[in-house]
Amino acid sequence: PVTLGDFNSLSVLVTLIGSFLTVALMALRAGRNDEAVAFFRRVRAMTADGSDRNLYAAATRQIFTQSLALGDALLVAKERTRAGEYYRSAVETAADNDERVVARLRLADCLLGEGNYRGALEIEHLLLKDHGDLIVEGEALNAVVRRKIDETIAAGGKEAYREFDAT
Repeated sequence: PVTLGDFNSLSVLVTLIGSFLTVALMALRAGRNDEAVAFFRRVRAMTADGSDRNLYAAATRQIFTQSLALGDALLVAKERTRAGEYYRSAVETAADNDERVVARLRLADCLLGEGNYRGALEIEHLLLKDHGDLIVEGEALNAVVRRKIDETIAAGGKEAYREFDAT
């Protein structure tokens, strides 16, 4: 049985979610993407129970898009640690394999820039193993990843690649 208290709780929840969405959109318009991502995460958490699948999907989509954009901006600014956090967020919220691959490629670039050759190689090998047959931006992922592995070896030395050599 539904009680008046259920409607009050639902009303409060809907109002709260609406407020978070409004603030997130205002933050986006003001160029404060990191704040927007935080509010979209709150909306996503509040709708994770399936109460509003459309809102959950929209919040997830915004988290992915804004995380990728923030990661790119931070990578250009050479703030690789923070960029890596946003790229990981993009990997987690990607809608499909193609998006996940793009986010992982950028995360590998970020790790390479940090000097984390092992981390970059782990991602590159995962991509090669699991998604090597995909086409990314008109080019076979296999070729893209093999070039990235060569870049990682050039930067980190053959020693960095030794444990992956057998695979």
